[in-house]
Amino acid sequence: MVSEDLIRAWEDAYRRYGSAAGANVASASRAVALAWRDIACTSRLPWWVLAAVESAAEAFEDQAEQWEARARQSAKSSWPGVPNTRTPGDSTITASGQLPVSARDEAQTV
Repeated sequence: MVSEDLIRAWEDAYRRYGSAAGANVASASRAVALAWRDIACTSRLPWWVLAAVESAAEAFEDQAEQWEARARQSAKSSWPGVPNTRTPGDSTITASGQLPVSARDEAQTV
């Protein structure tokens, strides 16, 4: 049936998934999907069990893709032209998302 190593790998991946939050859900979902795929590829299972295992792998892959898309979307700025991060010494940004006139003049002379 299924080797003890594969069972432990699946249990470890699922435990990690159970405690994942936020950005970690995507990688934890991928780990569970891979564990399901390993079980499907290396085990002699009845066709109907194999179909259920493949379906579980697909569900976790889909979930990982959804969380990755969500992470990409949240990484985008809600204001075009406004950086997501700031570092010391950065010029201030106006409400329109533009550098103030004096900062633009400084940027052009550098």
